[in-house]
Amino acid sequence: MALELAAEAGLATDEVLASAGLSASALADARQMLDADQLVRLTRAAAALVGDADLGLRLGHRFEFGTMGAFAYVVMNAPNVEVALRNMARYSATLVEGVHVALVSEEGTARFELAFGAFDAAVRRHVTEAAAVIFVRFVRELIGDDWSPLHVGFPHPRPASVDEHRQYFDCELGFDEPTTSISFDPDILTIAIDAADRDLLPIIERHLDEVIEAESHSDAFRRRLEMSVAGRVCDGHPNIRVTARELGLSVRTLQRRLDDRGLCYRDLVAQVRKRLAIRYLCDTDISLGEIAFLLGYSELSAFDRAFRTWQHDSPRRYRRTHRSA
Repeated sequence: MALELAAEAGLATDEVLASAGLSASALADARQMLDADQLVRLTRAAAALVGDADLGLRLGHRFEFGTMGAFAYVVMNAPNVEVALRNMARYSATLVEGVHVALVSEEGTARFELAFGAFDAAVRRHVTEAAAVIFVRFVRELIGDDWSPLHVGFPHPRPASVDEHRQYFDCELGFDEPTTSISFDPDILTIAIDAADRDLLPIIERHLDEVIEAESHSDAFRRRLEMSVAGRVCDGHPNIRVTARELGLSVRTLQRRLDDRGLCYRDLVAQVRKRLAIRYLCDTDISLGEIAFLLGYSELSAFDRAFRTWQHDSPRRYRRTHRSA
């Protein structure tokens, strides 16, 4: 989106990337997650070239939660605000490398702290301001648009104008503080999220835990690909074009990366479905019909046939055997 904002101002993508010391090929390499230092350099370069001192605020305002995939799911479907914010802190590592996030809850106060890379505070300004806006938008999405934090603090010096900061945060502002932090009334932590999906949340959380731990394989590209697919299987067979776009790749590049790993997209989708099916069967009490729906099958019979192909057993018998074990 930083590149999109720059393009709207008439700047070429290559010009922004070159100013940030990045190349288009490096940015599009989905074998590794974008790291915090790259984000810092890119947003700073875009802001300087566009001449927009508040570009970070605008990035946070325009950010689409849907692009966060499973991460957005475990935040929006937590049982209450505290779990949502702890999920936000815990699973930030699945989005960007080099980001450190913490929820600090003490007697009478609560705050969310963020740290991005090793750059000087002034250099990190646009990333930290974008992240603070995204955090506030997440909480407002959970409990209502009229919510505002008590205090938002930044480690960079006070800008010449803070009018837009007041517009976005509607609270007391601080600058030259030790870290980026959003302080708020701890009473909101107990607010229940009525629309949360109670059945699927533990499964997605476990999936993200596995991504973080990454014990099975160290291929960051494959982990990101599987996360994207897992978040979309309930809509049917995840379209490869949509998956490629979410990863920032062309379909041709995605297929080439799959070929390099000896993978077929259809087979990878089947592997993700199989893994999710086993978790649903063993770790939840939801019905087989609901499991079929969550895996993108229009009929239970289609799920039954697929599962028999994977495990040489029926879903019902597999659940009975492994739940009792």
